[in-house]
Amino acid sequence: MRLINKYLALFILLNASSLFSNWIPEVSLKPSGSVYVGKYSGELERYNLDAGLDVSFSLLNWKTTDFFIEYISNLEMAKQVGNITFDPRYGHWFIIGGLRYKKGSYLIQSYLVHDCKHIIDLLPDSNKVVFNRLKFSISQNLYDFRNRFQVETKKKKRIRKMRWEFIYGFYPQSKVIDYLNSRPYYHHDFEFLFEYPLFFYQSGEIFTGIKGRYVISAHDPPKYYREISLLIEANIFNDNGCFGLYIENFPVSQDPLKAPEELSIIGLKYRF
Repeated sequence: MRLINKYLALFILLNASSLFSNWIPEVSLKPSGSVYVGKYSGELERYNLDAGLDVSFSLLNWKTTDFFIEYISNLEMAKQVGNITFDPRYGHWFIIGGLRYKKGSYLIQSYLVHDCKHIIDLLPDSNKVVFNRLKFSISQNLYDFRNRFQVETKKKKRIRKMRWEFIYGFYPQSKVIDYLNSRPYYHHDFEFLFEYPLFFYQSGEIFTGIKGRYVISAHDPPKYYREISLLIEANIFNDNGCFGLYIENFPVSQDPLKAPEELSIIGLKYRF
């Protein structure tokens, strides 16, 4: 009887440790993200050059679920004047944290976004805007650049499949915490992205895409803003990263903070 009890106790202990181990996350600090720079068409002072950096870290990983943090920095440069080569006009910084769940080619995310936009070299800094919001998103075939471009699949075996993403954002407004969101810019926004591969080559791809955004402001009554952009991008990739050349056109752009309507931008992007 004692021997049976020992085996039973060992069996329970092994199963409990196995069950408990599934709840212990792996710690990972491997970064992913992108850097880009782009030049606008036209001669508008407000829109000349854009540059940005996006870095994401998966901190805790439970097989299909992970907790991540992300940092984004975007720099908008105005028309160059005199001896000024680059004239930074606006800086936009984001800190993001949340959870993402991966199931096959699908990715579901829920995350918090804090960001602020400043006018550079203008004192006092009374014109900055601050935002805090909760976002939900679902996407397919956009988990990372390897999944996006089927990097590990030979050219003949790559599938020409749609890539897409839908995002909803909620910006809480409060008279008690007035700095929670700069009013009355945003209250809700809805975003979408569709991409479709046009051509495959040995270590690359050319794809076309469309982006859209619909914003409901916190005005009373609310105002509504729309954004549509069309893009085409050529990429060369390997196991470590992806280098791209892109052209994006903005036929509709009504955002109250940034609206390059009827302009195009051509730029370079590196994903890692």
